[in-house]
Amino acid sequence: GTAALASHAAKASTRAVVNVSPEPFTNIALSTGEDVTTAGLVTGVLAYPEVGAFVAIMLLFVAVFVIIWSRKAINKMRTMRDQLGQALSESST
Repeated sequence: GTAALASHAAKASTRAVVNVSPEPFTNIALSTGEDVTTAGLVTGVLAYPEVGAFVAIMLLFVAVFVIIWSRKAINKMRTMRDQLGQALSESST
């Protein structure tokens, strides 16, 4: 359950950051990367279960890092947006 929650949170966090970009190339690259990673992991687990388990654990650590980084990036964007809004409202008065 914990691994599924972490992987879902990582994917949702990454999507939140990527979906903000207006151009489609980032979204296409991310979707393709997800598909390739999934196919590679399934193949690896079937052929070499020990290696697959190790890679899954490493990806769990990467997912936690992505979650933390995404939260910081989102908070930074919100702070910049709030500062810009405040500056614009001060300049209009």
